[in-house]
Amino acid sequence: MVAAPAAAATVNVNTWEELQAAMLVNDNTVVLTSPILNTVGENVAVESGESVTLDLNGFTLSITNPGSSKAAVQVPVDATLIIDATGGGAITATGGRDGAGIGGGLGENGGTVTVNGGIITATGGENGAGIGGGLPGSGGT
Repeated sequence: MVAAPAAAATVNVNTWEELQAAMLVNDNTVVLTSPILNTVGENVAVESGESVTLDLNGFTLSITNPGSSKAAVQVPVDATLIIDATGGGAITATGGRDGAGIGGGLGENGGTVTVNGGIITATGGENGAGIGGGLPGSGGT
């Protein structure tokens, strides 16, 4: 995995590893510069207590096999994810069994998700929400 920068910044990413690292820094604006597909069994996460802006920038992010019980895009109850789409773009996020597409994994509540643009296809795993909590977590905002 690529080391995360120490301070918030606007970070251009074009690989899965760069995306994972950039999402770990509070107040980062993460800008896709190419289509990105997840590594099987891995998800991407906003850290607890943090806020991240993801700009799709006309590209596609696909996370379709994040692993059992994981949310594809993990946003814990006290975290915030803002999705922008300068020039369009799309996210396909499919949670693992009992995980949300975007939000919480098994037993976790979802955090705050704001969608300002783009095409968002969020599908929960077998018992998870599209956007919200994993089984039996609650939704978030």
